[in-house]
Amino acid sequence: MSKKKGFIAIFLLLSIFIPLISSDVRAHPPEAMLLDYNLNTQTLNISIFHSVADPGSHYVNSVRVTLNGSTVVNQVYSSQPDPNSFSYTYNFAASNGSRIEAVATCSVGGSIAACIIVGVGGCGQTSGGGQIPGYFGFLIITLITVLVVLPIISRKLDRKKIQNT
Repeated sequence: MSKKKGFIAIFLLLSIFIPLISSDVRAHPPEAMLLDYNLNTQTLNISIFHSVADPGSHYVNSVRVTLNGSTVVNQVYSSQPDPNSFSYTYNFAASNGSRIEAVATCSVGGSIAACIIVGVGGCGQTSGGGQIPGYFGFLIITLITVLVVLPIISRKLDRKKIQNT
């Protein structure tokens, strides 16, 4: 293998594997969120599961709660209390049949949404954890680009080698 080909191969391998081994800094939405409304105490408990290495720099930075379409909570945070899972409690009045929706947003990227109907339970609409965050989308595009461009570069180098001999 020529020096040029070796350099290109090492560069491409490093550009793929360095992001993969630095998994703790990757952007991702919270993995799960559970809502539980207590009619007696008029409180909503939100349990959020968001595993991060440093909850001071990568954390759930906002929670927005709507009751029947009207915002009742719009809370901003500067860190998360635990690096894996935690709960927030909010007080507001709701009645049986009320629809409560919550959205938790990550400071680095992504969000998750969940909803419940008071007195009934989950409303079957939860989203966020399965989406591809921007970082993974970038990684997928980079990998596809490398897999397409590498054979083209290899062929061009082989042609130059044949022409020079």
